[in-house]
Amino acid sequence: MYPNKPLEPQPTVNSAIATSTIFITKWPVEIQLLTSFEQSFNNALNAGFPPAQAIWQAQRKLLCSRKWAHPKYWAAFELV
Repeated sequence: MYPNKPLEPQPTVNSAIATSTIFITKWPVEIQLLTSFEQSFNNALNAGFPPAQAIWQAQRKLLCSRKWAHPKYWAAFELV
């Protein structure tokens, strides 16, 4: 897989918790962005945030970064 090649939107199942928590990307995203988002999302879940707040925490982390601050990056993720 190419490091900067966009991924097609697809659901991602979070296996870090017992219940199924699924988020999707609304458009293709870079693998590096997806990896960063997943790490932040899992960290927030493991810290005890419910899924809706965990996704916001992960989006907020992207929003506050220089590299991923534009909405085309952090707004791609949605909880379903």
